[in-house]
Parts: sequence; C-alpha cells; structure tokens
Amino acid sequence: MPGADYIEKVLKHFESINPAWFLTGAGEPFIGDAQASPVTISSKKNKGGVQANNIGQNTINNISLEDCKRSLESSQQEIEQLKAQLASKDALLGAKDDLIAAKEEMLSLLRAGHNRPN
Repeated sequence: MPGADYIEKVLKHFESINPAWFLTGAGEPFIGDAQASPVTISSKKNKGGVQANNIGQNTINNISLEDCKRSLESSQQEIEQLKAQLASKDALLGAKDDLIAAKEEMLSLLRAGHNRPN
C-alpha cells in the first residue's frame, strides 16, 4: 500500500484528479472545471485524511482537463477497435481449426478407403 506522502505527491501533481475516486474508486475520475482544486493529504495524526485546498487551477503541466478527457475518449475508442480486431482474429482462428479438423477427417477417410482390400 502506498503511504500518505506518496498519495499526497500524486494528488499534488495531478490536481484535477478526484481524490475520492483516486482513493476509493467511487465517483468521477476528474474534478469538474468549477471544482478543480489541488488536494493535500496529511500524514500526521489523522492517518491520511483528505483535505481540499480551493485554489482552482485547471491545468497540469499546461495540459487542460478537457485535453485529458479527449485523450481518454480517444484511448477508449482505440481499445474498442482493438477488441473488435481481436474478436475477428479469434473467429478466423476458430474457422481455421474447423478447416484443419475437416482436412484430418478427409485424410482419415481416404486412408481407410485406400487400405481396404478390393
């Protein structure tokens, strides 16, 4: 498990990440434009409690939240295309296996007919 110091550094670096989503997986991954705020996690006596700091910056290293959302959407579309290609490959491999099985059956029948006495 990462410590509070590590989590604090991640949340400071990626200010538009929703701390609740980051810590629990619940809710939206990004804070909306009106809600964007850096977050600190204290490693003192409160055992990593999350405290919001309402400064309101909407960029991370000159990358806007909207750019991140577009990149995420583009990546999700690419994943769906790759899944479709994988399904096509699996279907082709299944057809290939069927053809190989049919060929083996035909060879067995031909061998059986060839070895029969007339």
